[in-house]
Amino acid sequence: MPKKYLKRNFWILLLVDIIGLSVGFCASYWIRMDLDYLVSNIRTILVGLPVVLLIKLIFLFKFDLYSGMWRYTGIKDLLNLLKATILAFILTLFIAHLPIHNFFLSRSAIIIDFVLGIMVLGSSRISARIYFEYFIKGDYSSNVKRILILGAGNAGEKILRDVLKSRGLSYHVVGLLDDDRDKIGHKIHGIPVLGSISMVKKIVKDMMIDELIVATPSATKCEFKKIIDKCKSAEIRYRIIPSITEIISKKVGIDSARKLSYEDILGRSEVSLDSKTVSQVISDKIVLVTGAGGSIGSELCRQIANFKPRKLLLFDVAESPLYHIDMELSNNMPYLDIVPIIGDVKDKVHLQKIFAKYTPEIVFHAAAYKHVPMMELQPWKAIENNTFGTETLAGVSAEFAVEKFILISTDKAVNPTSIMGASKKLAELVILNKNNGKTAFSVVRFGNVLGSVGSVIPLFEKQIAHGGPVTVTHPDIVRYFMTIPEASLLVLQAACLNKGKDIFVLDMGKQIKIDKIAREMIEFFGYVPGKDIEIEYIGLRPGEKLYEELNAKFEDLTPTSNPKINLVLSKEPREIDQECFEKLRKAAVEKIDLEIRELVEQILPEYSFAKKGEC
Repeated sequence: MPKKYLKRNFWILLLVDIIGLSVGFCASYWIRMDLDYLVSNIRTILVGLPVVLLIKLIFLFKFDLYSGMWRYTGIKDLLNLLKATILAFILTLFIAHLPIHNFFLSRSAIIIDFVLGIMVLGSSRISARIYFEYFIKGDYSSNVKRILILGAGNAGEKILRDVLKSRGLSYHVVGLLDDDRDKIGHKIHGIPVLGSISMVKKIVKDMMIDELIVATPSATKCEFKKIIDKCKSAEIRYRIIPSITEIISKKVGIDSARKLSYEDILGRSEVSLDSKTVSQVISDKIVLVTGAGGSIGSELCRQIANFKPRKLLLFDVAESPLYHIDMELSNNMPYLDIVPIIGDVKDKVHLQKIFAKYTPEIVFHAAAYKHVPMMELQPWKAIENNTFGTETLAGVSAEFAVEKFILISTDKAVNPTSIMGASKKLAELVILNKNNGKTAFSVVRFGNVLGSVGSVIPLFEKQIAHGGPVTVTHPDIVRYFMTIPEASLLVLQAACLNKGKDIFVLDMGKQIKIDKIAREMIEFFGYVPGKDIEIEYIGLRPGEKLYEELNAKFEDLTPTSNPKINLVLSKEPREIDQECFEKLRKAAVEKIDLEIRELVEQILPEYSFAKKGEC
């Protein structure tokens, strides 16, 4: 027997229905005839009652009307109840027409019983829901929060309904706000739409609102930023609900309202993808992505997978991240030919075996060490991996005549003050001097990505969760920021523009103060900077600059066919001093840090390790 039939509530519900249906059946004869007929024919009625009850219960079970909880009775349950009673009515009428000895059912009484049955079954369930929603709603004392919902669309209605029906939630919805004039003045589930979102500050003050719930998931980035600014002006806590996809999948509720991440208010329009052009480059090609388990590498793999390459090679030195992206893509796109490869870009022999076996046609090189202070402690590792690893991979790509090779670089490679930035600048020079006519080598340069491993966003979230302090290196430090999907999509589009010996720079908007991010994130979590959560300035770390640059003095930026991608034109074509380069290779192998810095400075005059930490 199923467990649900062993529970006490099931038997209580079943007993209520049996009693109600029995009374309804007897009442149908009383209504049809009279009380004297009911008493004189009680034996006949009692013979027909079990038959009618059995038929109705069979159909009630058939439509699963004893699995749910009556307190959550909805339209679907009532429709199923109607279907069950109609079918039971039809079958009862059929039996009533059968010539069965000593068995009689009044056909007119059956019709009355059908109507009474719907009323009895429906009213018991609706009464239970009303009781739990309006009389058993938990402790509504002074702890109840008065909330205002911004947005009276589907998302706002879902949040409101969730609050009204949930037991024990210490929330009271005072009203909703919406910019749709047709909604203002009307009510949703009895709660009024008070006015436009621009009135939020006044309404918060007039109606003593404790918290705001932002329910505008379909708003554009620009519209959303304006809404958030209005919320901040109200100077109370606010939360936002999840994305529109979660609303469609019915996962949105008051408890799922999330905190705002800085990604939501970058204030830039979404990147539009030239799908046709990218598809022509990626579709039916064998694509290799190094650093496939990293933040950028994994997102590149997701985007590339959408264009159905013939084979997607996931290359990474780290086992766990590689496993996760492999499982994700294999589960989501089982039709795709995905090959996870554990390997090191410095291992030439292994690379040659991989290229000989799989013959990749496009290579995206995202593997790199990116942590600036950590690389300052181990310069040999940055040079060995970022510079000479790139040289090895590029050499094997040229050897096997790969069509396109795209190096993922960084704005820290421009006028570098860190060994990490210098190692990436050397990697850029390696690529630009590697062109052999068969493989189109190019570089894509961009700034920090939000939410990546090691970025400030996850760090600040942890620090805020622990009560602070939030650590910022310098009050004036600024950085360029992009979202991971934004950067990945633009890298793919830059690959379509790649004709060889190109450096592409992605449009990252304006630089943003890290201090501003810290303060806004503290506010997002409902705290006051400097009061609830302290901000501590710890000083620039080794190799850090106050600001980053997109191009050097000897480089000009020129627009491409894509407004989000610029091409770097160098006024001073540069070649690598091979003698110094080989000495640098030897110093990296021998891990002689001071010599590495001196040699890097000889190859890159714009780098000076004596200036590290300065702007």
